[in-house]
Amino acid sequence: MSKERHAHEDALNETEFDELLDGAGELTPPQNLEATFIIHLSGKLGMRIGEIAHLRRSWVDLEQGLIEVPSHEPCEKGRDGGLCGYCRRQAKRTYQNDPENRDLDELLDAYWQPKTTAAERAVPYTFDEETKDVLTSFFEYYYEVPISVNTCRRRIKDAAEASDLNRRIYPHALRATAASQHAYEGLNIPSLKVMFGWKKLATAEKYIRVSGGRTKRALLDLYAD
Repeated sequence: MSKERHAHEDALNETEFDELLDGAGELTPPQNLEATFIIHLSGKLGMRIGEIAHLRRSWVDLEQGLIEVPSHEPCEKGRDGGLCGYCRRQAKRTYQNDPENRDLDELLDAYWQPKTTAAERAVPYTFDEETKDVLTSFFEYYYEVPISVNTCRRRIKDAAEASDLNRRIYPHALRATAASQHAYEGLNIPSLKVMFGWKKLATAEKYIRVSGGRTKRALLDLYAD
């Protein structure tokens, strides 16, 4: 039986990430702005595409430099301002495995909601000037985020096809890119867990373990003149 591939194996390195952004820049406006926005929020801040697609201007705390992901945000991205297809699918999936035995209408009323309770969090963004500028430019052009989950996937695919990259790139690989980079730079396990909204410390520990960043710094310190 083949081993299931984990997203961290598909994380982009710094050069590949820059090439993906170059590809996004080749797209026709405003698709180029949308793709750049999605890639930064996923590949640098580690946000899920469901969070990006449902992000509201009100989530962004400019004074604190945080994107505050709430426990619930009424979805109005579907037909006639109702639930989008993504939220309907998520609610039905939850309904099939719901330990609280809630009825489907109750679950539909709960969407949009983040993947887990741990995903309600505040995501810092001012540590990266490019991401800060992209966020500002996006909300100068759009009052609210007009893109769907499917559009997020499409823009990532379009940027990859417009780039020089010859590899599969998908939303969770970008989230893994952010996690791998922050782990490499030395972000500690509790902070990594909180930033990415993971339920278990073990997920953050996996990125710390495979990054090699701390080992590299320890060796440099050990053998420094």
